[in-house]
Amino acid sequence: MTYIREIIKFLTFTRTIAIAQTLLLLGGFYVACIELRNLSETTSGTLSLQLFEDISSDRVFKNNPKIIRAIIENKPILQENGGALTQDDLDNYLILFNWADAANKSGVLSDDMIYNLHSDLLMNSYDNQEIKNYVSRLQKDDQYYYLGFVDLAKRMVKY
Repeated sequence: MTYIREIIKFLTFTRTIAIAQTLLLLGGFYVACIELRNLSETTSGTLSLQLFEDISSDRVFKNNPKIIRAIIENKPILQENGGALTQDDLDNYLILFNWADAANKSGVLSDDMIYNLHSDLLMNSYDNQEIKNYVSRLQKDDQYYYLGFVDLAKRMVKY
């Protein structure tokens, strides 16, 4: 009889340990998920701030501030339309929005970060008639030209 009691105690103890291990493991997974989500949000925020700086400053492309100023002041951008900038300058500006779209679609940049930091600049650029005409002209040759810029703007309108 004592031998059976000892076996029952041992099995009860073993089950208790297994349950405790399982609970600890589940708790660890829960904490890891929270930490990964926080890390993802922090990374998204950092990248979004860096992208905002890249788009709005002359750090990456020297003429981006001139393009933004022309958009805000509703002045011509391209030389062919009476502005001061080349198509390469405008391409360099718009390509950053394509990158933002790709990063957003892959989950690297969240919708919130794109909306909070870039929506005014993005929407002013998207609504600019000269940019619309330029993108439309390019898309006649290749429908995917600046598709990321256009898609991102359309998503932010709905956001």
